Amino acid sequence: DIGVTGVQTCALPIFVIMYLNYTTNPYIRCMLVIYYLLILQSRYYKKCHTIPQLLVGSLLGMATSFTLLHYKARLL
Repeated sequence: DIGVTGVQTCALPIFVIMYLNYTTNPYIRCMLVIYYLLILQSRYYKKCHTIPQLLVGSLLGMATSFTLLHYKARLL
């Protein structure tokens, strides 16, 4: 049983991938990835989510952000 993924776990990859798409600064890109990993780590260590929940939530968020990026020309 995976349980319920959290909003933070799903929304965070959307935020990170969207900003990675709009910045070319390598320092900002690196900090975004580190920020993402630290949030995931904190959700696990605070026992808010299990590893499967974090993985599923991250995959859902990534799929959403890639879909939004793919269709953004049609949406705007």
